[in-house]
Amino acid sequence: MTHQENNEQNQFESLMDDLGVTRISGQRPPPKRPLPSPNPNQSWLDDKRAMQESLDCNPEDSLHSFELDEELQKPGVKTRDFKDMKRGKVEVQAYIDLHGYKTQEAKVEISRFIASSVQNNKRYVRIVHGKGNRSRQNIPVLKNLTYIVLTHNKYVLAYCRAPVHDGGSGATYAMLKKAR
Repeated sequence: MTHQENNEQNQFESLMDDLGVTRISGQRPPPKRPLPSPNPNQSWLDDKRAMQESLDCNPEDSLHSFELDEELQKPGVKTRDFKDMKRGKVEVQAYIDLHGYKTQEAKVEISRFIASSVQNNKRYVRIVHGKGNRSRQNIPVLKNLTYIVLTHNKYVLAYCRAPVHDGGSGATYAMLKKAR
């Protein structure tokens, strides 16, 4: 450091001392209290909102229609993964059987099952809903309900009819998003 730079440094420090500013060492002082652990509040709110939206969809409007799609592949799902699921070449990691459930109960259970499966990192699940042969007018109410709920659930990337060896038209495979 030259004599002029040293003199300027001393003048600066003198001015700072007059103002009550002290030189800080290289280390930061410890916090007065420990910082709280981070909580994924927004993720929790998103999950809660998704659950409510899936429960709010009104399946009663479409339950008695035969024109519901038996498969769905949302944008971003690899065609090969979807085809593998349709052919039964995936490992089903969880399943639920809806036989005996009433419409409203089944709707809640499907949403809970999907949310729980995502939280537990289940990628492929099976929902057994039956073919609807014993329901009024042979209309597959639980099957249609399943398609409607899966279509509106933000965690479902794709779904299709299960292969014959795993329930055929009485069951549905679903591919779920990976947990965050």
